[in-house]
Amino acid sequence: MASLLDVRYQDLQFERKEHYLETILIIATALDATQCLRSILEGHGYTVLMSRTSRAACNFAISHGGEIELLIVDKALQGSSVADAADGFQRIRPATRILEISVGSPSSAQRASASIVLPRPFTREAALYGVRKALGSARPTEATA
Repeated sequence: MASLLDVRYQDLQFERKEHYLETILIIATALDATQCLRSILEGHGYTVLMSRTSRAACNFAISHGGEIELLIVDKALQGSSVADAADGFQRIRPATRILEISVGSPSSAQRASASIVLPRPFTREAALYGVRKALGSARPTEATA
């Protein structure tokens, strides 16, 4: 079965530390389950923010002064659907891209709400590729400060 992400990262050089300036907000009920993803992303220079609920993420979107380029929503989010979380957030920050973490194959309604769907379990390379693809650049380019 083909991956929903259409992973083509074998030609990318993720062993060399690429550093990015984007800010990513992860909404996940079980934060320990996404700690590995957070470590991967922070190790590549992303600023990673965490939220346990879509409501808290929307409140943060209102109060946060900087950009939030990517919202990662765990399909296992309790209390609201991925589509509700993404729609609520994008009403506040319409330019923010969406990446859904899914166990198994997501429904077409959930797929429609997400820019990219990253099936779990995923490798470090697949996670980095999914984030770059969701942000609009599958090929990593080192950020210069």
